[in-house]
Amino acid sequence: MGETDERDGGRSMGQLMTGLVLIVVGIAFMVDRITILDIEGRWWPFILLVLGAVKFVAPSASRRGTGSRRPGAWLLFIGLWGLVNEFHLFGLDYATSWPLMIVGVGIMIVWRAFEGPHVCAPSAARRQEP
Repeated sequence: MGETDERDGGRSMGQLMTGLVLIVVGIAFMVDRITILDIEGRWWPFILLVLGAVKFVAPSASRRGTGSRRPGAWLLFIGLWGLVNEFHLFGLDYATSWPLMIVGVGIMIVWRAFEGPHVCAPSAARRQEP
């Protein structure tokens, strides 16, 4: 019973952090729309970086019973890719850096292969109980 409580607590914390980040981002965009502050649209990758960091640090438990850091890593990757493109770092832009997305997808596929199957599937466990 304690194991379920810990897993639910971790999921709640991850959801809480994600929700708080979305609230702050929404407020920032609203402030920009009513022209109190002048926030340029080039900063969108930071949203993905923050969400990715939250999901990477506190992975939420999936339907399969374990939390993976892959979704957080993917958001971090896309955020970094967007940041590189928006600010033309290393001379890259959207037209020249798209192969990096293919590399990122490959990395996620390899990561998933090394992660292996999830041990505890709650739906399967429920079916086996008498």
